Amino acid sequence: MLSLKSKLKMEKLGNVQQKIHCVFETRVVEEPSGKRSHQAYKVVAGENIRPEAEESGISDAVPTEKLDGTCVFVDNFEGMPWLWARHDRKPNKNADRRFKKFQNTHRGWIANGKNGPEPHFSWNLNSDLKDIPGYWVPAKGVAMNDEGTPMPDENGHIPGIHRNHCVESLQNKNEFSGQREKNHLKLEFCVNARAVKVA
Repeated sequence: MLSLKSKLKMEKLGNVQQKIHCVFETRVVEEPSGKRSHQAYKVVAGENIRPEAEESGISDAVPTEKLDGTCVFVDNFEGMPWLWARHDRKPNKNADRRFKKFQNTHRGWIANGKNGPEPHFSWNLNSDLKDIPGYWVPAKGVAMNDEGTPMPDENGHIPGIHRNHCVESLQNKNEFSGQREKNHLKLEFCVNARAVKVA
């Protein structure tokens, strides 16, 4: 588990542990997704900035490039530096099918002017979610139920992190692709920036 000192360090760094909403207003288009073959709709961004983004001071923000990859945090575990990688706990196949069906029903309810009772979805936390790796911890801000168990978000995921690789063993075994010098630079960057693209 992460120490209290490490958790406070993560909070101080202002790290992002949850998905960030698009800064532009989005809308659902009822046509098949080009990204997900099983999805019968697309979510597209418009030209107007979301009010929440305006309120957060986006007009004073400096845009940066978003690199896809795995978000990681470096922290000591048993005296060695380890990569703690982002790992969302996701629903299993049966629960995922039920949840997608609910999402379609809920979208239809909204499209039809919210007529009738609002559709609801209930998670069975004992059987609906995939197993998690050892040393997994939920991300900061994840909703908990009355028993203190992390709950899935609006996407059906529970954001979290888990202990992944020992940095020294990555250097020794050369597990990153490329030359050892490149590996060392990636690890140095990882230690300094706390979040990197892991190739």
